[in-house]
Amino acid sequence: ILGKQATIGGAVVTQRFHQLTRHKAKDNAAIYCSEVLDQLVKDQVADPAVYHLLFSTFTWLDHAPYSKLIPVSFVIKLIQLLGYQITDQPVISWLQQAAFSDIQKLRLVQTDWQSTYQAVHLWLYEYLGDDVHSERFLV
Repeated sequence: ILGKQATIGGAVVTQRFHQLTRHKAKDNAAIYCSEVLDQLVKDQVADPAVYHLLFSTFTWLDHAPYSKLIPVSFVIKLIQLLGYQITDQPVISWLQQAAFSDIQKLRLVQTDWQSTYQAVHLWLYEYLGDDVHSERFLV
């Protein structure tokens, strides 16, 4: 996982998270998380909380069945860690605090999923412009 190129590779990542590269949806989600991280976090700035969030997200993606809520929740949690807030929608507020094990169990109606995803997408677009290229590959 390297900065500014949204790269996922290397011996540590491929050995530690070997399921990520075997499943396209999980791989795309990990790339998306890395790309958002690259765009939002400054180069060469160590932050244990951000590292822990990325590690736990990759671990969850690697070991649990895929859920599109996991990468979106990563972004919501990252934005909160960096001191920003997307919106005060109840679903987003819950996702900020919930563990991935609880998020995995969540079943949203389509309108709640769309409003959550749109809020994240619009925040990223407003803050980063059209720079999150891997977003179009999320399923």
